[in-house]
Amino acid sequence: TLYIRVHSARKFQNFARIYGQLRFKWVVGVVSNPPPVNSQPCSATPLTLGAPCPGGGTAGTTEFACNIPGMPDPACGGFSGSAQDVWYTFTAPATGTVFIEGAPTAAPGAANPAMALYSTGGNGCNGRFTLVECDAAEGAGTDARIIRSGLVPGQTYYLRVWSEATNGPFTICVREPVPAASHCYYLIDLGYVGGPGSHSMNVS
Repeated sequence: TLYIRVHSARKFQNFARIYGQLRFKWVVGVVSNPPPVNSQPCSATPLTLGAPCPGGGTAGTTEFACNIPGMPDPACGGFSGSAQDVWYTFTAPATGTVFIEGAPTAAPGAANPAMALYSTGGNGCNGRFTLVECDAAEGAGTDARIIRSGLVPGQTYYLRVWSEATNGPFTICVREPVPAASHCYYLIDLGYVGGPGSHSMNVS
């Protein structure tokens, strides 16, 4: 069931004729370019942990996608109300640490993906979506990359992907970083805020 609300635009509130008649037309037909199935969180595409990053993973596209209102704004990757996004899900591994990467395909007109990670506190797609992290360019080149620890093992997380420029195909993958035998795993996150300059890090 769809509900359609029609009202006078705010900029016309000072006009003499605020209200009046209108004509509304509803057409039922075949959609030539239907949106991707995963244009909504509740129909998100499940991702399998372990897909190779980068260069592998699951193929996707932002072409003809929709933007679902009411979600927390990612605030990165040039996201706006006109962005066309698609959704994915994955289950957090036992370590609670994941490596997620989105990259354009080699095809002409490929998307330059940006992505945002959301949690619903284990309440599925009908829960309250909380933004966990957003990224557009921390990967190789212009690739999007999120390395996140502290996720709740066994809990479902949602990944929102859109393009910073042209809508088109991309690949996305998520894996659990696993250290070699007899080695430990550490996550060191170095960020830079404001102004021109550079930064580097040495771990020994």
